[in-house]
Parts: sequence; structure tokens; C-alpha cells
Amino acid sequence: MRAWVEQGTAPKQMVATKYENDRPENRVVMTRPLCPYPQIAGYVGAGPTTEASSFRCENDWGDFAEDVAREQQRMHVRERSN
Repeated sequence: MRAWVEQGTAPKQMVATKYENDRPENRVVMTRPLCPYPQIAGYVGAGPTTEASSFRCENDWGDFAEDVAREQQRMHVRERSN
């Protein structure tokens, strides 16, 4: 965080921690990587889903491609009805 603030060098990834009852003095319930937009934390398919090491930052192009295709279809149907 210091390098980000002082030199403008943003981290590639940060890890968020969820504590029991949201109190840092309690046990860790889960950790998860926080990824730079437009990436998301994707489960690697192995390991506990409560640990950041079981996730990796990845592009979420799958949903984006589906959204674009759906919008193109909607526009095509609208053009045909005019």
C-alpha cells in the first residue's frame, strides 16, 4: 500500500479478510483476492473456497460475450420489426 500511495505503483492483487463477527481479534472466516477491474476472483477448481489461494484473478469475458450477443440479438429483432 505504501508504494501505491507514495510512488503510484498499484498492487496487482490484494487479499480481503473476513473475520468472525467482523472483529479482527476473532478467527479468520475466509480470505479472497481483490482483483483490478475488469478482472474477477475465479475459483481454480481445487482447494477450500474459504482461502484466497484457491482463487486467481481472471478476465470475466464469458459473461461479457454473452451480454454482447444478447444485445445484438435484441437489436436485430428490433430492426426487423421496424
